[in-house]
Amino acid sequence: MLRTFVAVEIAPSARQLAAELAKKCRDLGVDAKWVEPDNLHLTLQFLGNVRETDIHTVFASLSRAVRPLTPFDVVCRGVGAFPHADRPHVVWLGIDEGREPLVGLQAVVAQALGEIGFRGEARRFEPHVTLGRIRRGPGPELAAFLREHAEDAFGAFDVSEILVVASRPERRGPRYEVLGRAELRGA
Repeated sequence: MLRTFVAVEIAPSARQLAAELAKKCRDLGVDAKWVEPDNLHLTLQFLGNVRETDIHTVFASLSRAVRPLTPFDVVCRGVGAFPHADRPHVVWLGIDEGREPLVGLQAVVAQALGEIGFRGEARRFEPHVTLGRIRRGPGPELAAFLREHAEDAFGAFDVSEILVVASRPERRGPRYEVLGRAELRGA
Protein backbone atom coordinates (compact mmCIF):
# COMPACT_ATOMS: atom_id res chain seq x y z
CA MET A 1 0.00 0.00 0.00
CA LEU A 2 1.16 3.49 -0.83
CA ARG A 3 0.12 6.55 1.17
CA THR A 4 -0.95 8.70 -1.76
CA PHE A 5 -2.18 12.19 -2.60
CA VAL A 6 -2.83 14.33 -5.66
CA ALA A 7 -1.03 17.66 -5.77
CA VAL A 8 0.18 20.65 -7.72
CA GLU A 9 3.91 21.20 -7.74
CA ILE A 10 5.20 24.53 -6.45
CA ALA A 11 7.81 26.39 -8.51
CA PRO A 12 11.32 26.38 -7.00
CA SER A 13 11.29 30.18 -6.58
CA ALA A 14 8.03 30.05 -4.58
CA ARG A 15 9.36 27.08 -2.56
CA GLN A 16 12.46 29.09 -1.65
CA LEU A 17 10.41 32.08 -0.47
CA ALA A 18 8.13 29.76 1.52
CA ALA A 19 11.15 28.07 3.13
CA GLU A 20 12.52 31.47 4.16
CA LEU A 21 9.16 32.33 5.69
CA ALA A 22 9.08 29.03 7.63
CA LYS A 23 12.60 29.77 8.91
CA LYS A 24 11.41 33.14 10.24
CA CYS A 25 8.61 31.31 12.08
CA ARG A 26 11.14 28.86 13.53
CA ASP A 27 13.28 31.80 14.62
CA LEU A 28 10.30 33.02 16.66
CA GLY A 29 10.57 29.77 18.62
CA VAL A 30 7.44 28.19 17.15
CA ASP A 31 7.44 24.47 17.96
CA ALA A 32 6.20 22.90 14.75
CA LYS A 33 6.92 20.16 12.27
CA TRP A 34 7.99 22.24 9.28
CA VAL A 35 7.62 20.88 5.76
CA GLU A 36 10.97 20.42 4.02
CA PRO A 37 11.34 22.91 1.13
CA ASP A 38 11.52 20.13 -1.49
CA ASN A 39 8.26 18.68 -0.14
CA LEU A 40 6.21 21.88 -0.39
CA HIS A 41 3.18 21.37 -2.63
CA LEU A 42 -0.50 22.20 -2.91
CA THR A 43 -2.66 19.17 -2.09
CA LEU A 44 -5.75 18.69 -4.24
CA GLN A 45 -6.90 15.47 -2.60
CA PHE A 46 -5.50 13.02 -0.08
CA LEU A 47 -6.22 9.42 -1.07
CA GLY A 48 -4.79 7.55 1.90
CA ASN A 49 -3.38 4.06 1.43
CA VAL A 50 -3.73 2.87 -2.16
CA ARG A 51 -2.76 -0.55 -3.47
CA GLU A 52 0.11 -0.32 -5.93
CA THR A 53 -2.00 -2.22 -8.44
CA ASP A 54 -4.62 0.58 -8.31
CA ILE A 55 -2.22 3.45 -9.03
CA HIS A 56 -2.56 2.99 -12.80
CA THR A 57 -6.36 3.29 -12.53
CA VAL A 58 -6.02 6.46 -10.43
CA PHE A 59 -3.57 7.97 -12.88
CA ALA A 60 -5.62 7.04 -15.97
CA SER A 61 -8.79 8.50 -14.47
CA LEU A 62 -7.06 11.75 -13.51
CA SER A 63 -5.34 12.07 -16.89
CA ARG A 64 -8.66 11.80 -18.73
CA ALA A 65 -10.32 14.27 -16.37
CA VAL A 66 -7.72 17.06 -16.44
CA ARG A 67 -6.55 16.79 -20.06
CA PRO A 68 -9.26 19.19 -21.38
CA LEU A 69 -8.49 21.83 -18.74
CA THR A 70 -6.45 24.89 -19.67
CA PRO A 71 -3.22 25.60 -17.75
CA PHE A 72 -3.31 28.68 -15.52
CA ASP A 73 -1.11 30.79 -13.26
CA VAL A 74 -1.23 30.99 -9.48
CA VAL A 75 0.16 33.67 -7.17
CA CYS A 76 1.06 32.80 -3.57
CA ARG A 77 0.14 35.67 -1.28
CA GLY A 78 -0.25 35.93 2.44
CA VAL A 79 0.46 33.62 5.31
CA GLY A 80 -2.07 32.44 7.85
CA ALA A 81 -3.15 29.57 10.04
CA PHE A 82 -5.95 27.05 10.42
CA PRO A 83 -8.22 27.28 12.24
CA HIS A 84 -7.21 30.85 13.17
CA ALA A 85 -4.04 32.93 13.69
CA ASP A 86 -4.73 33.12 17.44
CA ARG A 87 -5.16 29.33 17.72
CA PRO A 88 -2.95 27.92 14.98
CA HIS A 89 -2.67 24.22 14.23
CA VAL A 90 -1.41 24.58 10.65
CA VAL A 91 0.63 27.47 9.24
CA TRP A 92 -0.04 28.00 5.53
CA LEU A 93 0.87 30.07 2.51
CA GLY A 94 -2.19 31.47 0.79
CA ILE A 95 -3.26 31.54 -2.84
CA ASP A 96 -4.38 34.82 -4.36
CA GLU A 97 -4.62 34.90 -8.16
CA GLY A 98 -5.60 31.57 -9.69
CA ARG A 99 -7.76 30.60 -6.74
CA GLU A 100 -10.94 29.98 -8.77
CA PRO A 101 -9.23 27.77 -11.38
CA LEU A 102 -7.60 25.82 -8.52
CA VAL A 103 -10.98 25.24 -6.89
CA GLY A 104 -12.32 24.11 -10.27
CA LEU A 105 -9.34 21.79 -10.80
CA GLN A 106 -9.83 20.26 -7.37
CA ALA A 107 -13.53 19.66 -8.13
CA VAL A 108 -12.60 17.85 -11.37
CA VAL A 109 -10.03 15.75 -9.48
CA ALA A 110 -12.53 14.91 -6.72
CA GLN A 111 -15.19 13.89 -9.25
CA ALA A 112 -12.78 11.69 -11.23
CA LEU A 113 -11.56 10.01 -8.05
CA GLY A 114 -15.11 9.63 -6.73
CA GLU A 115 -16.06 7.74 -9.89
CA ILE A 116 -13.42 5.11 -9.08
CA GLY A 117 -14.31 4.82 -5.40
CA PHE A 118 -12.25 7.45 -3.58
CA ARG A 119 -14.18 9.61 -1.18
CA GLY A 120 -13.35 13.29 -1.01
CA GLU A 121 -13.11 15.38 2.13
CA ALA A 122 -16.30 16.68 3.71
CA ARG A 123 -14.87 20.14 4.30
CA ARG A 124 -14.69 22.76 1.58
CA PHE A 125 -11.43 22.89 -0.39
CA GLU A 126 -9.29 25.84 0.69
CA PRO A 127 -6.26 26.23 -1.64
CA HIS A 128 -3.07 26.64 0.38
CA VAL A 129 0.47 25.37 0.80
CA THR A 130 1.09 23.86 4.24
CA LEU A 131 4.30 25.23 5.76
CA GLY A 132 4.12 23.46 9.12
CA ARG A 133 1.98 21.81 11.77
CA ILE A 134 2.11 23.32 15.26
CA ARG A 135 3.12 20.89 18.01
CA ARG A 136 2.56 23.11 21.05
CA GLY A 137 0.71 26.36 21.49
CA PRO A 138 2.85 29.21 20.20
CA GLY A 139 3.12 32.56 21.88
CA PRO A 140 1.45 35.72 20.63
CA GLU A 141 4.52 36.41 18.46
CA LEU A 142 3.30 33.98 15.81
CA ALA A 143 -0.14 35.59 15.53
CA ALA A 144 1.52 39.00 15.17
CA PHE A 145 3.92 37.60 12.56
CA LEU A 146 1.06 36.09 10.55
CA ARG A 147 -0.85 39.36 10.58
CA GLU A 148 2.28 41.27 9.56
CA HIS A 149 2.76 39.03 6.49
CA ALA A 150 -0.91 38.49 5.62
CA GLU A 151 -0.59 40.38 2.31
CA ASP A 152 3.01 39.58 1.30
CA ALA A 153 3.58 38.01 -2.14
CA PHE A 154 5.56 34.77 -2.23
CA GLY A 155 5.94 34.05 -5.92
CA ALA A 156 3.93 32.72 -8.81
CA PHE A 157 3.86 29.45 -10.69
CA ASP A 158 2.16 27.82 -13.64
CA VAL A 159 -0.31 24.99 -13.10
CA SER A 160 0.04 22.87 -16.22
CA GLU A 161 -0.04 19.42 -14.62
CA ILE A 162 -1.06 17.56 -11.49
CA LEU A 163 0.96 14.94 -9.68
CA VAL A 164 0.07 11.61 -8.13
CA VAL A 165 2.48 11.35 -5.21
CA ALA A 166 3.39 8.61 -2.73
CA SER A 167 4.53 9.65 0.72
CA ARG A 168 7.11 7.21 2.05
CA PRO A 169 7.88 7.53 5.75
CA GLU A 170 11.53 7.87 6.64
CA ARG A 171 13.36 8.68 9.82
CA ARG A 172 13.81 12.37 9.00
CA GLY A 173 10.28 12.81 7.69
CA PRO A 174 8.36 11.76 4.61
CA ARG A 175 10.03 11.32 1.25
CA TYR A 176 7.74 12.13 -1.65
CA GLU A 177 7.88 10.12 -4.84
CA VAL A 178 6.04 11.29 -7.94
CA LEU A 179 4.20 8.28 -9.38
CA GLY A 180 2.70 10.10 -12.34
CA ARG A 181 2.04 13.48 -13.94
CA ALA A 182 -1.20 14.35 -15.73
CA GLU A 183 -1.11 17.37 -18.05
CA LEU A 184 -3.70 20.11 -18.43
CA ARG A 185 -3.71 20.58 -22.21
CA GLY A 186 -6.75 22.74 -22.87
CA ALA A 187 -9.49 22.17 -25.42
